[in-house]
Amino acid sequence: MEFFLFCVFSFGLCVSSFNVIFVNKPVNAVLSLIFSFCNAAGLLFMAEAEFIAILFLIVYIGAIAVLFLFVIIMLNLKNIFFTEKFNESFPIILIFSLLFFIILFFNQLTFYSFEVTLFELPSHIHWIKLIDSIGNIDLFGQVLYTYYFTYLLIAGFILLVAIIASIILTSNKSFLLKKDFKKQLIFSQLSRNPNKAVFLIKKK
Repeated sequence: MEFFLFCVFSFGLCVSSFNVIFVNKPVNAVLSLIFSFCNAAGLLFMAEAEFIAILFLIVYIGAIAVLFLFVIIMLNLKNIFFTEKFNESFPIILIFSLLFFIILFFNQLTFYSFEVTLFELPSHIHWIKLIDSIGNIDLFGQVLYTYYFTYLLIAGFILLVAIIASIILTSNKSFLLKKDFKKQLIFSQLSRNPNKAVFLIKKK
């Protein structure tokens, strides 16, 4: 079952990564990017790196990728094709991809001995279980709430003050209607008589 999920997540990650590069529409590219982050998070969960997987889901998908999608929709770029620009940059992308693949391939060859074939190598090693039995979230929680609890309280207090100040500034109408506070009264401007809006002044 684990091997099947690993194959599914790996295949989905490869397909979505290629779609990010080769798809013409930017909306489809961003959706493929979100799908690739989901597959990468699934692989990280299988590797027992829960904290990094949750960061992928919250930061990359919940903030950055959704922000890209909103910007594309607001700028009305969803119907624009990038075929000409992609044809110009495709050789550069291909060269860097081949160099990256060659570096990884030779790194694997130098790391493993030549006596062992690639099929005899273990497919998955629980590195975290070999190093420490504590998970990532437990480890970060122990360090954060023991050694750095004062900084955590200060950051929470700053966020609380910012939330309270923003609520006061937006909800308190008496503060906004002070004499020294300039505010545009749209209703009174629209209700003006156009005949009385422009008039001549005689010089004395």
